[in-house]
Amino acid sequence: MHHTLRLLAIPTFALSATACGLFGIGGHEPSEGGDADASTTDAALDTSDGSDGYGDEQGGADASASASASAGDDDTGGGNHLPSAVATAIAAGRLHSCAVVQDGTVRCWGYEQVGQLGNGVIADMAHPEPVEVIGLDTAAVAIAAFGDHTCIVDDGGATWCWGDNADGQLGDGTGELSATPRAVTGIPAAFAVAAGWAHTCIAATDGTAWCWGKNEYGQLGNGSTASALAPVQVAGLTGVQSIAAGRDHSCAATEDGTAWCWGGDVYGELGDDADTDATQVPVQVANLEGIIGVSAGGNATCAWDDGGAAWCWGTNEYGQLGDGNSGILLDSHYPVAVLGIDAGAAMIATGWSFACGIVDGGARCWGSNYDGVLGTGEGPEVVSPTPVDVLGMGSGVAEIVTSSAHACARTDAGAVRCWGTNGAGELGEGSTSDATAPQPVISLP
Repeated sequence: MHHTLRLLAIPTFALSATACGLFGIGGHEPSEGGDADASTTDAALDTSDGSDGYGDEQGGADASASASASAGDDDTGGGNHLPSAVATAIAAGRLHSCAVVQDGTVRCWGYEQVGQLGNGVIADMAHPEPVEVIGLDTAAVAIAAFGDHTCIVDDGGATWCWGDNADGQLGDGTGELSATPRAVTGIPAAFAVAAGWAHTCIAATDGTAWCWGKNEYGQLGNGSTASALAPVQVAGLTGVQSIAAGRDHSCAATEDGTAWCWGGDVYGELGDDADTDATQVPVQVANLEGIIGVSAGGNATCAWDDGGAAWCWGTNEYGQLGDGNSGILLDSHYPVAVLGIDAGAAMIATGWSFACGIVDGGARCWGSNYDGVLGTGEGPEVVSPTPVDVLGMGSGVAEIVTSSAHACARTDAGAVRCWGTNGAGELGEGSTSDATAPQPVISLP
């Protein structure tokens, strides 16, 4: 069957890095570009490089050329220099990161061009240390990010979102971006939320799944390809216990131990071993049982089962499936075992061209090491198609999250560490310098 190729934007200023990646040196995946409506911001990101506003080819990881840092400026709609707090949940977006802290408030850091920090500000500015999200009157318990928007579930099961809304990913029916949280209505109480590149999904307490936002490849799962400004129910799913949203696809794990995916499938990211480009309703992932969690990334997906084994499928250009292989012809349309993780996996997080997991309490990553995102302390020329240990995170890791080119982990004690690309301050350690090893986030030590 003929596959439709999705062309990816390659900005000229990053062309040399891309050429290295194509020959197996460095290794990072070109961006499709973004859909953020730059006309809605007062200081839009310069897109004259042809990148559609998403920086370089690593999912738009580098904003340093256009975003000015504002660390230490208290006049930022929430203020910097927040008191130390214990984190209870974390999220990583394209150029920002966030954490829920023990009192139920939310802190975010990084780029705020489309209001993704939730502090009431829309500006071409980087915040390399946390600011507080304003306008939430309830306590957050879960949080998600991947592109340029952020969503939380509160302690009453309500869902709130803020940031980019060009494709309706905030779910408020308006299509207008917001620098403060907006309530998502028309859905049941949620216990989990997943933010994709330009769409969002929730797992509801009644076992159903709901999605909204961009739907070009059917990633909303309602049988159509029409984008939705308000939530639509995913067709045919019951007993949902885990939800995931990637670039153009979504997935869920259900109570019977099966995994289901829908949306774009050019690279095999649905895992059903079928020769299709996209599916607008959920299809069962092949050859898996006992699945308790799923994670969707750029064009790959991972899952872990009740025995602690990890599985991945989809694109494998940079070894992000973790099976020991890498290359543009080594994609997999069905799950393959992640080498060395046949037990002990408690969580997997799938990024743009890499993945990370918690194994026996420690953090491990594999795939592209663009800007040091594997966290090993080594430079980007090192690509690993098998899991490697994250420096200094060998035990006591409670949660790990990934996005385009950075990752963050939360420890059992509630401290947050981030590493990788940092051009917009998304590591939260007070600078805009990349880091090849985990760095403590200011106020979340």
